[in-house]
Amino acid sequence: MYYNGPSAALASLLVTLTQCEGGLGYPGGAQHPTGAPGAKVFFANSGTEANEGALKVARKVGKDRGGPTKTEIVCFQQSFHGRSFGALSVTSNSKYQDPFAPLVPGVRVGELNQSEGLEDLITGNTCAVIVEPIQGEGGVHSADVQWMRELMGRARDTGAVVIFDEIQVSVSHNSDRIGPVFVGDKGRHSGIFLNRSTSEMENSACSDPRQTLMLIPGLNC
Repeated sequence: MYYNGPSAALASLLVTLTQCEGGLGYPGGAQHPTGAPGAKVFFANSGTEANEGALKVARKVGKDRGGPTKTEIVCFQQSFHGRSFGALSVTSNSKYQDPFAPLVPGVRVGELNQSEGLEDLITGNTCAVIVEPIQGEGGVHSADVQWMRELMGRARDTGAVVIFDEIQVSVSHNSDRIGPVFVGDKGRHSGIFLNRSTSEMENSACSDPRQTLMLIPGLNC
């Protein structure tokens, strides 16, 4: 990927619209005069690559926050996050995982909408929690909003990054639930397949906590 004008314009528009919709830590309708400080956009090739990028950012942030032991990743039963190695490691389905085992270590699997045991599932060593607000692989399973709030609260308490994967259910269909990292995919408009990942997290090298990463796979500008 090389720099070009249309990519830069699209990146700016994505950041601005996400911000206006209440993302990036801003209230709905807000607009920073110069855009969201620290926001970044990365154009890539696929939905699984967007999740790989989100996981790598979360792993780095985890080590910055908690040192070398803050590396565990939490995912959930009946999830699907992709077929590349990191994304496959958090896809809790033996049909996909068994042929390629052993996978990335340090992955813990929870149950969607199960509040009991969240404190044991997400610990001080957890760097990332990846969850689909609506699961599409094992049937259509919707996460309860109150459970998502509890999940977010526990993640904040432990300094873990939450990744909301909306790849299978499409872009921003659950915008009222968006967390620190949002991964969306396959928004179809005028023949364009748009995938993105949006993140809001502290960065040890930056003073503004609204650090944003958008990964846009499958889009040539």
